[in-house]
Amino acid sequence: MSDGDPPNLVEAADGYALDPGDTLTVTFQVTVDDPLAPVITEIVNTVSVTSDQTPTPVEDTVTDPIASSIGDFVWDDLNGDGIQDGGEPGLDSVTVNIYRDVDGDGIAEPGGDDGAPVATTSTVAGAFSFSDLLPDDYFLEFVILTGYLFSPQDQGADDTVDSDADPATGLTEVITLSAGENDTTWDAGMYILTDISVTKTLTSA
Repeated sequence: MSDGDPPNLVEAADGYALDPGDTLTVTFQVTVDDPLAPVITEIVNTVSVTSDQTPTPVEDTVTDPIASSIGDFVWDDLNGDGIQDGGEPGLDSVTVNIYRDVDGDGIAEPGGDDGAPVATTSTVAGAFSFSDLLPDDYFLEFVILTGYLFSPQDQGADDTVDSDADPATGLTEVITLSAGENDTTWDAGMYILTDISVTKTLTSA
C-alpha cells in the first residue's frame, strides 16, 4: 500500500478561515496492493488541526478495515443428508481453492474466464480459512476425496450447517466479500457411497 505523509492541504500561510459552524471535509485516495501484505489489515487516517485560537493540535482518527476472510468446514456426512449432525467429524487434507470472479459475471468459471486460483489451502480437522483478501467477488472450489461423493446442496433452513458445494462440480456460488468481513458460513459435506450386496440362498422345504 502506498504510504507516507500526505501533503498539507490547508496551510496557515494560505489564510484559510472557518467561521463558527463551518465544516471542512478532507478526502484521501490510497492505492492498495493486490494481494495484500499479511500485516496490512486496515487503513488508519489521522487528521490534525491547529488554529490561531487552538495552537495545540486537535486530532481525529478514522480506521477503515480492508482485509476480508472466508472459510469454514468440510465434514464426513455419515448419513449423506447434507446437514452437519452431531458426531460427524471434519475431514483432513481436503484441497480448497479460492477464485476471484475476474470477469464479474457472477458465474463460477475456474480455469476459464476466471483463471487460476487466488490461493489454495487444505483442511485440518475439517477447518479451512482464507485471509488477507481484498473486498471483491470470489467463489470456492472443494476437491473431492477419493471414494467420496458430495452431499446434497443447501439442505435445511440453517445455512451455517448445510453443504454449499455443487455436487457435480464442488463449486460454490459467487460470494461478495465487503471490507473487513469474516464470512464463516461456507461448508462442504462428503460421504462414502457404500455398496450393499444381498445373497439369496434357496433351501428345500
